Amino acid sequence: MLRNAGVRSAPGGGLADGSAASLHRYRLAGQLTEIRASDLAFSTAEASLLLAQHGSTLTAGSLESLTERTEAGAAGLRLAAISLGHSSRPGQFVKELMAEDSALIVNIHVPAYA
Repeated sequence: MLRNAGVRSAPGGGLADGSAASLHRYRLAGQLTEIRASDLAFSTAEASLLLAQHGSTLTAGSLESLTERTEAGAAGLRLAAISLGHSSRPGQFVKELMAEDSALIVNIHVPAYA
């Protein structure tokens, strides 16, 4: 995105002039916007809408737990929504997900080609 603002970046993520202070100058001049993970995180209301688009609904408690477990990230919530679509017991799915110490695993049924 720095490229679109007229700033040349160097390989490795630095700026072309090699100065770490260049970013500070852009920040101080109001020409740099930082986007952090918290800025991209889904609220529980947004997570609920995403799940609804996948045909799933959760109780408020389960929704809060799922949002917390996925760190409110789009990818984690989307994968969970896909998995919930294949679960007959969504509340139990969330409980099991909360109890696991592993990464979110998606079990997607892919139909065999005839």
